[in-house]
Amino acid sequence: MIVATYARVSTSDKNQNPESQLLALRDYWQAMGWEIFGEYVDQASASDLGHRTRWRDLQDDAAKKKFKGVLVFKLDRAFRSVKHVHDTLAAWELVGISFMSVREQFDTSTALGRLLLNLLAS
Repeated sequence: MIVATYARVSTSDKNQNPESQLLALRDYWQAMGWEIFGEYVDQASASDLGHRTRWRDLQDDAAKKKFKGVLVFKLDRAFRSVKHVHDTLAAWELVGISFMSVREQFDTSTALGRLLLNLLAS
């Protein structure tokens, strides 16, 4: 499977480094035997979509079906609210893209993964 990874650190904590997320993401997709399409990295607050330029790039590439899955270190790196989770994943589902998290260990390509995501998002 071809996947894209997304990492985000907040601008409020200057001691954060996205590389710690990226190392875990790389280890995960390599262990799964997946192929990487690209790494998308932002340094911005979750609610600051204006400065999350790489998130917008990921959304554009998802709409173009350039990969089959999006992998994040943990859920809150990608989404700012339950509504944001559901709206984004509904759009991705239409183009056949699943969503996976390393930390929470779910994969929306499975029924159990979708259930777990809904519980965690709430």
